[in-house]
Amino acid sequence: MRATLLHAFLVTQYSGALLVRRPLRPRAGAVVRTAAGSVARCEEKITAALEPTSLRVTNSEDDPNGTHVSIVCVSALFEGLSRVKRQQLVMRSIRDELDSGAIHAIDSLQTCTPTEAEL
Repeated sequence: MRATLLHAFLVTQYSGALLVRRPLRPRAGAVVRTAAGSVARCEEKITAALEPTSLRVTNSEDDPNGTHVSIVCVSALFEGLSRVKRQQLVMRSIRDELDSGAIHAIDSLQTCTPTEAEL
């Protein structure tokens, strides 16, 4: 027995015959998250925490679920910090998104100060 998605229906396959079981609907009270919403929430949280002069959060092109993102953040708060400390600040700011599963992975995380960005 194998379950697959087919045109927004859960379909079960029994020895070659397809039987439509039920249409897929969110459960009552379930939060439906979209890729655009996850990116927007990450941007809001990073902006509130780090006051960046430049910020770009994008979905990875090869992720159909929108749970993988790439982040480029330029902030004066990174002055004097190591690369690891900078990345930890960004990760802490979006921890809720990571813990909830809205963001599964950060494929690329680039952090720099405004002077480093000018180079």
